Amino acid sequence: MFNHKLFGVLGFFLVFFSVLGGCDNTSTPSANKKAATPHKVEVAVAAIQDLQQDYRFTASLEPERLVKLFTQEEGLLKNLPYYPGDRVKSDDVIAVLDDTLIRTQLDKARASLSQVQVDLRRVENLLPRKLASEEEVARSKTAVALARSDVKQYETRLAHTRIRAPFDGVISERLAESGDVINLQQQVATLEDDSALKAVVNVSELLLPQIKPADKVKLSIDALGSQVFTASITRIYPTIDSATRQGRVEVSLSPVPPQARPGQLCRITFSIHAPQRLVVPNSAVRIDQRGDSVYRVSDNHAQQIKVDTGLQTDTSTEILSDLSAGDTVITRGFFGLKPDSPLQVIKPE
Repeated sequence: MFNHKLFGVLGFFLVFFSVLGGCDNTSTPSANKKAATPHKVEVAVAAIQDLQQDYRFTASLEPERLVKLFTQEEGLLKNLPYYPGDRVKSDDVIAVLDDTLIRTQLDKARASLSQVQVDLRRVENLLPRKLASEEEVARSKTAVALARSDVKQYETRLAHTRIRAPFDGVISERLAESGDVINLQQQVATLEDDSALKAVVNVSELLLPQIKPADKVKLSIDALGSQVFTASITRIYPTIDSATRQGRVEVSLSPVPPQARPGQLCRITFSIHAPQRLVVPNSAVRIDQRGDSVYRVSDNHAQQIKVDTGLQTDTSTEILSDLSAGDTVITRGFFGLKPDSPLQVIKPE
């Protein structure tokens, strides 16, 4: 006979243990963890290439030489014949001071020299006859030397009453007028050498090893339109500014084109050719407070590495360390990218 009561009890226990087993069958974290989604990036390959780049700078033209003419004597300025724009030759007299007093003192010194020379000859003639002593001869020689020194001093001062041009050039400033009373060490004019013009530019320390004195550069002057002139590097200054990491380079323009003037704005172009350099696209280089870095693709994962960079063109950057030719680097897709992220390389649009 079928026992309905017993069957109900057995059914209850079967349902109970079934529910209990379902509660205990929890999945492990590793089983529930979803596989990381690959990060989509674009890449490029580091390669050995020749770099060719133009670097442009602006500067102001300056005279090759500029001399401020000061007086070395004081007195009345009798003549200052030149005005700004006047050309002078080397050794031309630019300014004349009144020399009356100095000439009088020079004449007196010359007369004194003549007298002591006569005295010296006299005692030298008396010395063999024992009518003069060696001491008297020595004193006479000293007097002659002192008199000659006085003559030399006044001759020098007399020469200083004439200010002469040290080189061929053009007067750019006239700072006194005839009839002025001039003080000692007062500037009366400025002389410029306009046979050549120069410009000084500040360039990156990375560019300095690529240039040398006598290299040719292109120079244009805004005031003269689109004309391009050839200039030369004449000097590379030996120090680098520690704050800007830049050095000074001096460029000379000779001959000077017509209508070119000191003070005009000019533009200088350095054309640099650097053969066989390891380069990557500019977009591959990341810059932050820790320096420059790139993301290299290794085993289909992103690996951030610090690098030293060199020359940079409009499209490429030279890599100096920690990267080899053939390495693949990420060029796009940096947002959300983390080191060791799995990658999915896609072709650029």
